[in-house]
Amino acid sequence: MNAQDICLKIGSNYFINCKNVISINGHPILQMTGDDATGRKVSFEIYSANGALDATLRDGKLSGQNANFYKISQEPNGFTLSDGRDKHIVLRVEGHYNEKEKRKEDFVWAQLYLPDGNIFQCTPETTNVEYLQYMSGSTFRNSDSAIELN
Repeated sequence: MNAQDICLKIGSNYFINCKNVISINGHPILQMTGDDATGRKVSFEIYSANGALDATLRDGKLSGQNANFYKISQEPNGFTLSDGRDKHIVLRVEGHYNEKEKRKEDFVWAQLYLPDGNIFQCTPETTNVEYLQYMSGSTFRNSDSAIELN
């Protein structure tokens, strides 16, 4: 790996240099770009429980119909995006350095609605996506979508 590789840990699996982190039916929901020198950038569509687009995060800025309900908190090694209506964490990304693998890894926590109204949940160790649970501890590289939901 080099300094430009993006390595995410989601549900005990590693996703390295995947164009889209989460997609549903081919539509990207969450993307991460950037490198160690310029920093990571997250693009993210935030949906409500009924599947309506609530807000969009691009280049650290929230926009959209209900963007004012969401709050971004910068942290030393990442950020947290929370919903001010009920205070739950929608997305949290925290950078760690893995000495054994000699690489930076971004750990991901999420509890977010999808356009179909279903919920995607994950921590760096667990997820509610059944097929990812079967592949626990796997590494995926250079694919269009790390997690493709249908």
